[in-house]
Amino acid sequence: MNVWQWIVDYSEELGDQGEYGLARDVVEIGHHAVEDRFADADAAFARILTHARHSEHKWLEVFARHWNMQSRSYDRGDCRENLNDAIALLEFASRDDTRDCPQSICVVQDLCRSFDELDGPGYAEERLAVTGETLDRISPAWNCWGCISRERASALEDLNRFEESLAFLQEQASATVKYAADEREYERYYGDIGYCNLQLGRLREAARYFRLEDRRRYKQGPRDWDRQKWCWLLTLMGRYRWALKKNHSFAEIKDKPGRQKIWCEIQLLLAKAGQIPNNADLKDQFRHCLGAKKDRGAIRGAFNIAHEAGKLAILRDDVTETRAMLAEMESLFGGLNRPRGADRQIAELRDWLEVRANA
Repeated sequence: MNVWQWIVDYSEELGDQGEYGLARDVVEIGHHAVEDRFADADAAFARILTHARHSEHKWLEVFARHWNMQSRSYDRGDCRENLNDAIALLEFASRDDTRDCPQSICVVQDLCRSFDELDGPGYAEERLAVTGETLDRISPAWNCWGCISRERASALEDLNRFEESLAFLQEQASATVKYAADEREYERYYGDIGYCNLQLGRLREAARYFRLEDRRRYKQGPRDWDRQKWCWLLTLMGRYRWALKKNHSFAEIKDKPGRQKIWCEIQLLLAKAGQIPNNADLKDQFRHCLGAKKDRGAIRGAFNIAHEAGKLAILRDDVTETRAMLAEMESLFGGLNRPRGADRQIAELRDWLEVRANA
């Protein structure tokens, strides 16, 4: 099912009515959202929403609110507010006059992303429940099949069920190939399969899939994630010279909260390997990332960055900073939906401080 055909037809209808600007907004809002043109996305959203409500076009309202949520995912807005808006949108998209809108399925991705950003592991069960129910309603004929499948795989991974996620992704990819009768459909899953292999320690297999993904996306140009995935993989492989060439500078991710989580993980690995200086500058950079996550209410992300900053402080034998990061983790702990190992992360820093105090 082509879930976008109705919106293409509607944009042409708007053009026939002389509403050229609005027709352009309807076509381009998705591109603005995924390409991080936030000001353009916000402006298009406001115009489309006004028109949708004035004309009582409920499907168009679902469409506009979906892309507004997409433009806010991982980089903008308060996470708790985003989750509340995603829940409200799911309720709106489930009404009798909207549930047949194809984007009512897309709204499930918005909800999953909002859960993920606030506390991915803590809301893993909720994400599995909603994606399982949604996949039962659709088939590989839907464009949404891959998106919802990836959200389900992400939830499995947040539960450290990487083998299960890998098998699931391969199964979904095969189902897509079977429906389309086109082996190339498997290519859409290369990056996700590569990531699972990376987490399972199968680094050569991860590299193979990352290369296949890069080949598939060659004409679209590189993304921030393309550099990060290779830096992460090369660091784990001990190929530090090449990893450092791929590593983002702090300036490159400073204003991109969605890229800071993995950046911090990579810097910790590089610092532990003695490849970058574990100094006051790195401490301040981690504090900036921690502050950015806290400001947006990304509780799990903030907690994990505080833990990583604490581990860097331990490597420096910095008791004061370790205590400060422990205090941050303790203050964030209550905001997690489920601990999912957070108590053990707190104990790690507490135990070191106790040993250090008795040394």
